[in-house]
Amino acid sequence: MGLNTASTVVEGMKGLTEVTLTVTVKAKAGESTYFAVEVQQSGLFRVQNIPEEHMPALLAVHCPTILFPYAREVVADLVGRGGFQPLHLHPVNFEALYQQAQTQQQNYTTQ
Repeated sequence: MGLNTASTVVEGMKGLTEVTLTVTVKAKAGESTYFAVEVQQSGLFRVQNIPEEHMPALLAVHCPTILFPYAREVVADLVGRGGFQPLHLHPVNFEALYQQAQTQQQNYTTQ
């Protein structure tokens, strides 16, 4: 399973930020691909009175945590409608992923 998040400030809408969570799932056996699903779930978040230094964590952890259950439901529905057993994705710890990315970035910049 692949996960990706992106955030953009919505022009003309002060305090609104759009966050998009992309979930990619592929089922393969050897060289054969049974199915591939990519779901993009977006949300508009009004962000007020949050210090600028907390924004990256908010956008990379808290917003995707809110969006993930909706994306997970769409993945299960699409796979089931394709004739396969519905695929129920496990919850994702976005905070751990964020911390891991921060550690990797720090290690990369110190080398």
